[in-house]
Amino acid sequence: MQILAVILVLLIGGVFILGCAWAPFAASDLRGWKRAAFFIGSGLAVIGSMGFFGNAFSDVGGLNWLPESFEWPAGYVRGVASLENGLFVVPHTPSGRIQIYDADWKYLRGWHVDAGAGTFKVRGAGADRIEVLTARGQYSYIFDTTGSLIS
Repeated sequence: MQILAVILVLLIGGVFILGCAWAPFAASDLRGWKRAAFFIGSGLAVIGSMGFFGNAFSDVGGLNWLPESFEWPAGYVRGVASLENGLFVVPHTPSGRIQIYDADWKYLRGWHVDAGAGTFKVRGAGADRIEVLTARGQYSYIFDTTGSLIS
């Protein structure tokens, strides 16, 4: 099921991105500033769709190979959990990742959570334990702060 979702996101995203990238070359009747504006708009559509489909690709497990040292830009997130040892657990639900920061908000590590391409919440379960509750499948995972699945 997971491989099917990865293939589906690649196909839909790839067709959309290629369509946006090819559009300015197919519109040969535009001249001057209209053509330049169309090129710029198409470029922005490619960048935006890559961000959208990149999150979707990660969420369905297509980027599970990323190392724990890769910090996904989180921006504004909700549901940040504080652990007893001063670490912060940041859920990045669009990409399906959890990221750990120290007390000074310095990135430490991150890993993918199998949330079924759905939302999830995190909360502390002790000094070095993290409980992850998923909406799809209603699973409850326990991780340690290194990203190892405990139960």
